Amino acid sequence: MDSKGKLKNLIIATQSWTLTASGSSALIAISYVFYLYKIGAVAEFNWLLGLIALFVAIILQIFVNLINGKKDSKYFIGELLVYVAYGLLIPLGVSFVMTSEIILRMLIVSIPVGLLIVAVVYANNTRDIKKDKDANIKTEAVRLGLEGAQVTYQTLLFAAYLLIAILVSVELLHPITFLTLLSFPLANRNIKKMKMAQHNDNSHIQQLDRQTAKLLILFVVFNSAANFIAPFI
Repeated sequence: MDSKGKLKNLIIATQSWTLTASGSSALIAISYVFYLYKIGAVAEFNWLLGLIALFVAIILQIFVNLINGKKDSKYFIGELLVYVAYGLLIPLGVSFVMTSEIILRMLIVSIPVGLLIVAVVYANNTRDIKKDKDANIKTEAVRLGLEGAQVTYQTLLFAAYLLIAILVSVELLHPITFLTLLSFPLANRNIKKMKMAQHNDNSHIQQLDRQTAKLLILFVVFNSAANFIAPFI
């Protein structure tokens, strides 16, 4: 294979369309640390370290995609590990390197983004149920079956928005965070597409992982913007 072919395969393996979404949990952490700093909840923070952490998150996504690009029972990175890495470790780690403090509330406010990141994986694995089952790859979607995977995907999306309301109600997030609802029409369209998937026809969800990644990006943009704006309201 020539160098161009190798480069093309590498780009496909890294799933470059997900790389913008890979920094989502880091961006949420950066914006929330800014919010905490402005309201006096943390004494200081370091922007540069936050940006470095964002870069590291993107590198981690490339690694995860390369591993998942070779899915098998030994190396496949599943939904739980994805959630732990992106929904818990990255936000906690980013906030720590920026402030030198362990900000436990970060583990809570990052849950909605973590759920949407898992939803991206679920969309991919639901589409690939038949192929993975034939290859004896035990993803959660394979274990649950199509109907179970559809319900789980819908639950992940709805839960992300419900948690925003809960976090606002307990004053962990500012009410302006309801800006994230502006992304809900896309979430609703994605849910409708998932419901249309059938055992013998998954054409409606062929691009659903990409569409879910777009939803994640939009959700994070609104969430982060709210965190940056909130201290000045």
